[in-house]
Amino acid sequence: MKVRIRGAAVIVVGNGIVFASHPDNRTPRRNQTFWSPPGGGVEKGESILQSAEREALEEVSLRVVAERPIYAQEFTSESFGNRTLELFILCRLADGESLDNMKADHEITDAALLTRQTAAGEQILPEVFASQVWDDLDAGFPEFRYLGFLAIP
Repeated sequence: MKVRIRGAAVIVVGNGIVFASHPDNRTPRRNQTFWSPPGGGVEKGESILQSAEREALEEVSLRVVAERPIYAQEFTSESFGNRTLELFILCRLADGESLDNMKADHEITDAALLTRQTAAGEQILPEVFASQVWDDLDAGFPEFRYLGFLAIP
């Protein structure tokens, strides 16, 4: 089984977080979308923080500064034959960067700054971003959280 490391950018702006909308190719939800922080695999010679910064630029066209990991999750994917460790990295906009520059790019269908109110009712993955993240944001992300292990068919 191939091992993969992913970095995802949790870009905080005020009381909101930047999310990217992805096509959901899992059955039975085909042709729907879900929201998640922009992220992807760590590339050769890159740190996990650099990965989050690059993924933010690639997926939502924002220059960010990665600060620290706040969440980690592990999962296996039987269909892809891999095991993944994903770290979610707290990020802020780089000096001089503006949300006016935000746009979906790469394989992303949309990009948006969501708040607790605007995220309600949206499909957001992983689950912590549909619920607990807002309390953690209000508290300043005081602790690192392990989100667990998930086996995906």
